[in-house]
Amino acid sequence: MTLYAIRLSKRKSEADFEQFMETELFPAVDKGQRRDGQVSALRLWKGNNTGRTNEYFWIVEGTLDGGAVRPHLPVVEAFGAKVKPMHDFAECLTWEAEED
Repeated sequence: MTLYAIRLSKRKSEADFEQFMETELFPAVDKGQRRDGQVSALRLWKGNNTGRTNEYFWIVEGTLDGGAVRPHLPVVEAFGAKVKPMHDFAECLTWEAEED
């Protein structure tokens, strides 16, 4: 799994960016098998604290070093966002509350 930190310019519309990611960018990412893995999920998490709603985490699952997403990073930047790769991570621990 690769994480990207994204900071959208405050001069850009968050709603427009989110729609762009959902309707244009996510569908454009190659989901086929590649040498660097196969994209199995794309997730975009948004900051929910006041003053940070223009900050996002983009989670790319199933690839090494972003895989098929890398060619699309300039497109995200052209929209008015700064993209910082956070490199590859693997889940090592999970805790969830038990249901009654």
